[in-house]
Amino acid sequence: MLHFLSQDPKSRVFVIAGFHTGRATLAHFFEEAIVQVGLTIEEIFEMDADGKRREWKSSAAEESIGESKRWLVVARLMKEVRD
Repeated sequence: MLHFLSQDPKSRVFVIAGFHTGRATLAHFFEEAIVQVGLTIEEIFEMDADGKRREWKSSAAEESIGESKRWLVVARLMKEVRD
Protein backbone atom coordinates (compact mmCIF):
# COMPACT_ATOMS: atom_id res chain seq x y z
CA MET A 1 0.00 0.00 0.00
CA LEU A 2 2.83 2.38 0.79
CA HIS A 3 4.22 1.78 -2.69
CA PHE A 4 1.06 3.21 -4.27
CA LEU A 5 0.71 6.24 -2.00
CA SER A 6 2.22 9.43 -3.35
CA GLN A 7 4.37 11.62 -1.14
CA ASP A 8 1.55 14.17 -1.00
CA PRO A 9 0.23 14.33 2.60
CA LYS A 10 -3.32 14.32 1.18
CA SER A 11 -2.86 10.88 -0.44
CA ARG A 12 -5.00 8.02 0.82
CA VAL A 13 -5.42 4.30 0.22
CA PHE A 14 -8.72 2.44 0.51
CA VAL A 15 -8.90 -1.09 1.89
CA ILE A 16 -12.04 -3.15 1.28
CA ALA A 17 -12.16 -6.67 2.69
CA GLY A 18 -14.65 -9.43 3.38
CA PHE A 19 -14.75 -11.41 6.59
CA HIS A 20 -13.82 -14.76 5.01
CA THR A 21 -10.48 -14.75 6.86
CA GLY A 22 -12.27 -13.91 10.10
CA ARG A 23 -12.94 -10.71 11.95
CA ALA A 24 -9.97 -11.33 14.27
CA THR A 25 -7.55 -11.40 11.32
CA LEU A 26 -8.88 -8.10 10.03
CA ALA A 27 -8.80 -6.57 13.50
CA HIS A 28 -5.14 -7.54 13.82
CA PHE A 29 -4.40 -5.95 10.45
CA PHE A 30 -6.10 -2.67 11.35
CA GLU A 31 -4.89 -2.52 14.96
CA GLU A 32 -1.28 -3.65 14.54
CA ALA A 33 -0.04 -4.38 11.02
CA ILE A 34 -0.75 -1.01 9.44
CA VAL A 35 0.78 0.80 12.40
CA GLN A 36 4.04 -1.11 11.93
CA VAL A 37 4.42 0.29 8.40
CA GLY A 38 3.47 3.86 9.30
CA LEU A 39 -0.18 4.01 8.27
CA THR A 40 -3.13 5.20 10.31
CA ILE A 41 -6.90 4.83 9.94
CA GLU A 42 -8.68 7.98 8.83
CA GLU A 43 -12.10 6.30 8.60
CA ILE A 44 -13.36 2.72 9.01
CA PHE A 45 -16.84 1.21 8.81
CA GLU A 46 -18.75 -1.84 7.60
CA MET A 47 -21.00 -1.83 4.54
CA ASP A 48 -23.39 -4.38 3.07
CA ALA A 49 -24.31 -4.98 -0.59
CA ASP A 50 -27.23 -2.53 -0.30
CA GLY A 51 -24.95 0.30 0.81
CA LYS A 52 -26.09 0.18 4.45
CA ARG A 53 -23.30 1.26 6.80
CA ARG A 54 -22.62 0.31 10.38
CA GLU A 55 -19.84 0.90 12.86
CA TRP A 56 -16.69 -1.24 12.54
CA LYS A 57 -16.51 -3.83 15.30
CA SER A 58 -13.22 -5.59 15.94
CA SER A 59 -15.17 -8.45 17.51
CA ALA A 60 -18.73 -9.68 17.15
CA ALA A 61 -19.06 -12.93 19.07
CA GLU A 62 -22.83 -13.18 18.61
CA GLU A 63 -22.72 -12.61 14.83
CA SER A 64 -23.60 -15.66 12.70
CA ILE A 65 -21.44 -16.73 9.77
CA GLY A 66 -24.31 -15.95 7.40
CA GLU A 67 -24.60 -12.44 8.82
CA SER A 68 -20.88 -11.73 8.56
CA LYS A 69 -20.86 -12.79 4.89
CA ARG A 70 -23.22 -9.92 4.07
CA TRP A 71 -20.74 -7.26 5.20
CA LEU A 72 -17.41 -5.79 4.14
CA VAL A 73 -15.04 -3.60 6.08
CA VAL A 74 -14.11 -0.36 4.32
CA ALA A 75 -11.17 1.71 5.54
CA ARG A 76 -9.45 4.87 4.36
CA LEU A 77 -5.81 4.90 5.42
CA MET A 78 -3.21 7.62 5.36
CA LYS A 79 0.45 7.92 6.19
CA GLU A 80 1.00 8.50 9.88
CA VAL A 81 1.70 12.14 10.65
CA ARG A 82 4.91 12.45 12.62
CA ASP A 83 6.22 15.61 14.19
